[in-house]
Order: sequence, then C-alpha cells, then structure tokens
Amino acid sequence: MVGGPILGPLLAILGDEAADYAEQKVSQIFYDRTEKLFAEATRGLEDMVNDYIEPYVKQVNDIKDALLNKPIKGVNKTVGQLLGQLGASLELHTVAPDGGFAASALVRMSGAPAGGKIYGSVRMPKKVCEYAKVSGGPLKGATLPLGLVDANQDLQAKVGQACSAVLGADGIGRQVYLGANPRTVLGATAQSLPSWKSSGSLTWKGNLVAEADWYACKFEIGGLPNAAVVELETGGAVAERHVAAKERFFEITAAGKSLVFDAGLSPEPVEGGNGQVIFGGAGKCGGGGGGKGAAPNKLKELKDMLDPAKCPQCGVVRKPGSEHVIEITNGDAFAKTNFGKDLIQTVNAAKLNPSQAAPSVKPGAVKPGMQR
Repeated sequence: MVGGPILGPLLAILGDEAADYAEQKVSQIFYDRTEKLFAEATRGLEDMVNDYIEPYVKQVNDIKDALLNKPIKGVNKTVGQLLGQLGASLELHTVAPDGGFAASALVRMSGAPAGGKIYGSVRMPKKVCEYAKVSGGPLKGATLPLGLVDANQDLQAKVGQACSAVLGADGIGRQVYLGANPRTVLGATAQSLPSWKSSGSLTWKGNLVAEADWYACKFEIGGLPNAAVVELETGGAVAERHVAAKERFFEITAAGKSLVFDAGLSPEPVEGGNGQVIFGGAGKCGGGGGGKGAAPNKLKELKDMLDPAKCPQCGVVRKPGSEHVIEITNGDAFAKTNFGKDLIQTVNAAKLNPSQAAPSVKPGAVKPGMQR
C-alpha cells in the first residue's frame, strides 16, 4: 500500500521530505494495526486448534503412560521396565489427514548389536523324498511322493572336515525385527520407518559329523541385540543340501546364556545352558491326506515311464535343476495310462468315501526333498 492510492495525492501536495515522513507514519500505523489484527487472529486460530486437538493428544499420551506403567502378570515388571530391558521403546506417531488427527503407538527396537547370540545346528538328510509332479489333465497340480532316495552322499567323504570348509561362509540369512512402520496404520503421510534390518554374523563351529539319518554341522549367530525377534532363512550351500527353512525366533541373552523361543513363544531345547535351533533332519515322504501311498510295483511302473519308449506322449522327464522330481508334462495322456487310470479311480473313490485310504497326493507347491 505504501506509495499507492493512499499516499499518491500527498506526493503532489507536499515536498519529498514531507512525503517521506508521511509515508513512514502511514506505514507505521498500517503495519502496527495489521500486526495487531494478525496477532488477534493467530491467537484465535491457535486457541481453536488447541481446544480441538490437545484433548486428543493428552488422551493418547495418557494411554501411552498407562500402558508403560501397567504391570505384567507373572513377570513382576511394568511394560516400560520390560521395554527398557529389551532395548525397545514405545513411540507415539501422529498425522493430521484431511483436517483430522490420528495417532499410533509403536514398539520400536534398536536392532543394535549387544552381545546377543543364537546357537543351533543344521542336519542334512542322508535320504530325501522323490516326487512326481503332474501338469495338466484331471490330476493337474498333484505332487505324488514316490519314496526315499539317497542324498548328500558326497558328505560321507567329508566327515571330520571343518564345517566352514564344507558349507562356506554363509548359508543362513539373518534379519532383526525393528518394530512396526507408522505408515502401516497412519498412511503414506506418516514417517516411514524400516521394519527389518540385516543383522548378525554366522560362524560355523567344529567339524562335520555323521549320525544315523543325517550329517550335521553346528553354528552360532552372533552380533545380535540382547533381546530381539530374529528371522533366519537357509540358503546357499545349506539349501543345496536339502535343508529349507524360513522361521522367526525370539532370543534373549543374559549372564552369558541365550534362550530362544519359537514363533509361538515355546522355548527351543536347551543344550549347554543355551537354546538350540535345529534346521533339517531325517528325510520323510508322505501326503497331505494321510494316505497309504502307491504300491511299490506302481512306483516302478511310473519310473519306467522315464524311458520315452514306455509312454512317449506323456512327456515324463526329470525336472531341470532337481534330480528328485519326475515331471509329467502331458497330464491328459498320463491319465489314459494304466497308472493314471488306477490313480484317478482311487482318488475319486476317496472323495466319495473319505475313510478310504488313498494314495498320498500333495499340492503342487511342495519343495521336493527339502526338510525343516
């Protein structure tokens, strides 16, 4: 407004000095009054916002405080005390979507290494299950267990060698849970926080040993928090030895001892004062329906079909990348063979009479030969 329609006439009547003085006075009056108006409006707006939001903020904080101070039965500690021991905190996150107000309280763990450990062993089976998988036709997607076959035979010559030499530098992936992400509840405008981080170091302990049904190597996962949810997943050389697992555990390390609980918070077996995680074990065959399985002569008949002359139209082949899967690529042609006809008849009879034993048939998602 300075120099505009209010002061324009003054510049024509008064001299420059007088005009400058007038401009200063008018500007001062204008800005003083405007500042007061804005100050009053701002106070009113702040009061309105505070009157609306502060009770909710106080309510959320009261709930948070009440939760932190609530004693847990059987533990004789409050939630706040327990969170402190776990290296965790209860964080309050808020957003204001569309003029509203939303809050979420999240447990967040530091994930920082603090001497926590998980001990365990990997058991690599001497036998694994062989399967036939049907593609197409009335048995589409069925995976039939055929029986146990030898596996990991080369490990016999490696018994007594260091586990680190047999299984390499890795083989078990590690992640530590940090807590929920505020965006999960509050939406995209909330702060984005990671839920998991790679953490922990794998060390193979001792030498490869042979037991009745498997070869075994011990391991130690170090560099973990003293208390944490830890996800372990087999891979690399361990998975290649027919040991597949992806599981979550809760570990607590104190006074030099480590306790480990499974996903249901049941304690894992203790050996030498420490909880032990076991991956792998003896190879097993069986179906999801508890059936008795196919007769040995029928299994031989199916394996004979690997000879293209036995059923060239069935496309019975070994699945690429696995010596323990027979893939039947033409399910319709297979259903017309004696084996296929008998199998369909037995399965249909079992559907009509569930008490009748049927051949074990698993869904197509089976990971052949791989054991927990």
